[in-house]
Order: sequence, then C-alpha cells, then structure tokens
Amino acid sequence: MKKLIVMMILLASSQVFARADIRCNNADCLVYGWNYRDYAKAADGSVMCIENSCLRYGWTVYDRFGTADVRCTNLDCFGSGWTEAYNGRFVRNVSCLQNDCLRNGWRTSSGTDNLVTYCRNSNCSAYGWTTYIPGRGNVDAICHNQACFVNGWEVVP
Repeated sequence: MKKLIVMMILLASSQVFARADIRCNNADCLVYGWNYRDYAKAADGSVMCIENSCLRYGWTVYDRFGTADVRCTNLDCFGSGWTEAYNGRFVRNVSCLQNDCLRNGWRTSSGTDNLVTYCRNSNCSAYGWTTYIPGRGNVDAICHNQACFVNGWEVVP
C-alpha cells in the first residue's frame, strides 16, 4: 500500500513513498482530518478523524483505490500507536517509540517491512519526520510553516 501514514500519519505515518501534499481541514488535522494529493498516483484523497479525534480514536482514509481504517491502540494513537486495515484487511501495526510518537517517532511493522520513523528535531508537530526505506533512502515529511497538524505537510522522497 505504502500510502498513508500518511499519512499520517502518519500521522500517516510516512507511508507515502512518493511526493504528496497534505492540507489540514479547518486548521486542525487532528480534529477535522486532512486532504491530500499523491503526485505519483495522480490521486486525491481525504482523511476524516473518527468522532473528531484522530488522537484518541484514529482516522479513515478515502481515495479512489479504497478505504484505509486506522484505529488507535489504547485510545492513544500518538502515545501507544495504531493499527491499519486497507479495504478490511490488516496491513500494518504502528508503535510509538518511548510512548511518544510526536517526539520520538514510531516503528511500522507490516509482515515483510519493519520501518522506523524519527521526528525531526524531536518534534514531529513542528518539523516533520523522516523514514528510512531500505533500497530507496529517506522519505521526509516537512511541515508547512512549522505546524504539521495545523497547516499540513509535504512528503518528499
């Protein structure tokens, strides 16, 4: 899949391996979700926070290829981590490093892949994050105006 962690995340999650642009809805990604443009797929998508809390419950990603459901572990996505299913099938598990994804980063496990994402300057919210992809190099998420979850971010391979 290699698209969201995106997004997020992800948050999500630096799972976008091609260039993408993410923009927060109503200046708050973690409440209202975000929209994104994946330039490699020439596809647009939208992300909606579950019960207006991406932090507590997770989010759902909608695009022309299907739906990704992200659910927080222990009602704390950025303290514990999250799981992701794509079109109903489990695809990955994300766990926060040292119980703080937004300061220390996270580990993504998806069967064959085991990726580690680190926050830039120990602050993912302001400076973004970097994921090393074996065989591809770094993928960077860079915050717009030093506020990823207010303004959005750009993913750059």
